Amino acid sequence: MSVPAWQRRASERQQLLDDLMNLYYRKEEVEDQDEVDRTFGFKVLQKALHCLYPDGDYKVPDSSASKFLVNDILPRIKEFSRSGNEERVVLVHFIERVFKTCTGHIHGALQAEEHAHPERIFKAKSATAEVPLRG
Repeated sequence: MSVPAWQRRASERQQLLDDLMNLYYRKEEVEDQDEVDRTFGFKVLQKALHCLYPDGDYKVPDSSASKFLVNDILPRIKEFSRSGNEERVVLVHFIERVFKTCTGHIHGALQAEEHAHPERIFKAKSATAEVPLRG
């Protein structure tokens, strides 16, 4: 069985991204023990964006997240990629996935608060209580 070359390469990229995210999740679990202050992913994003745009006016602090990206993620992307553009695209896809993970924690915290304190958030006894449309 054969497939178009683009389809096989897309599948290979997808597999690489899945592998990279598995590495990320294992490292994040170790680094982010505090459920409230989950900063590892944001630090990885900060370093990844700096790698995409190294001429920026900002410095990225040295951290375990920076080291993880530079030592574990970027070399695998570089080894996999067949061009500079492919390397940047794979890094961007990694950034997108990490960003979704980071924001998922924030959304989850709000959902937990909505469940625990509906009167504070919704000014109602529950999220499903009927309230006036305005006001």
